[in-house]
Amino acid sequence: MKISIKKACYKCLLTIPLLTGAYAMETDNSKEPENNSSPRSWSFSNFFSFTNYSTNYSHDLVEETSLRSFQFAGLDKVVKQAMIPMEGEPNFWPQDWGTPITITCLDNVNLSGHWIQGGKNPLGPTVILFHGNGMTSDSYEPWARCFQEYGYNVLAATIRGYPGSEGSSDLIKKSSALDVEGIIRYATQELKIPKSNLALYGFSLGGPYATYGARYFQIPVILQNTLTSVPDIIQNVSPIPLPSCTRNAIARSHMDKGNTMPIFEYNGLFEEKGSVPINSFNNLDNLQATTTPVMVIYAQNDTLMGKEDRAKELYQARYGKETQINPDLFVEIPNGSHVSVFLRDENAKNAVFNFLKTIFK
Repeated sequence: MKISIKKACYKCLLTIPLLTGAYAMETDNSKEPENNSSPRSWSFSNFFSFTNYSTNYSHDLVEETSLRSFQFAGLDKVVKQAMIPMEGEPNFWPQDWGTPITITCLDNVNLSGHWIQGGKNPLGPTVILFHGNGMTSDSYEPWARCFQEYGYNVLAATIRGYPGSEGSSDLIKKSSALDVEGIIRYATQELKIPKSNLALYGFSLGGPYATYGARYFQIPVILQNTLTSVPDIIQNVSPIPLPSCTRNAIARSHMDKGNTMPIFEYNGLFEEKGSVPINSFNNLDNLQATTTPVMVIYAQNDTLMGKEDRAKELYQARYGKETQINPDLFVEIPNGSHVSVFLRDENAKNAVFNFLKTIFK
């Protein structure tokens, strides 16, 4: 059997996190520092240098080593494609469709978006669209036209940091919470739509935005080709099994370090709660905390998000592992990839609108 030098080196690099993980503590419940310090600069010469680590923070050794080996193997690029905000697109031109809107979040960041009326009643059933990475609210015009054709109003907003909206989504656990609160507040207070007439749709990166809304406002949600958690994406794209400490370490390199929400004079829809909860950016956590109807759509060949097995985890997080799967709420797009959407699959499309009929009856 022939093994290329390149492939052998590739496997060796990915084995490093496994070796270091065996000697490191699990970090699922470790306390995160509250400040967001910038990442250390690294070079090839100090890739294997561990002399500057404190014994009080043994997980730093795993985090840095895991991250470097993951980057050397090229898998980091795949995770960034799905998770890291693609900001500052120079050739962004807003599209002219629907009614342009501006949504002001609690931290005074303005989001751009579109509103389009589908039925005779502007206060009637409305779908709020949360887009994936590399997309904006303009990307959702085909979705909006489809929902409009079936008589549903549509609200689509561009999350912060993406072309057309202000701010930065780098601190995504905080920024996503503020974006979702602002968008739903706009729908219920500016557009005056009753919460009972709202449904959320989250595609890919938009999934954790939608499930946050489901968790805290108990709004029905449709999820398509989305993640279970960021550490799970790490495993999805890795050719070898990775321990949880390694997956968590790599995930932390792409997520917030701080775990607190800024203090606001006015907390919007969370005014009675007294503060805005941070978004765990973990769909499993969010779904376990909701009782609202949830529909999961997945593509058969979506290796980035983990195919059917991960989609089943999403479904079971909401309905329980012992519950028999309802095919009306768990829909596959045959031969589909991560970018395949329900609009292009007749079975999935019918399932979506049957779901909406059920929750808005």
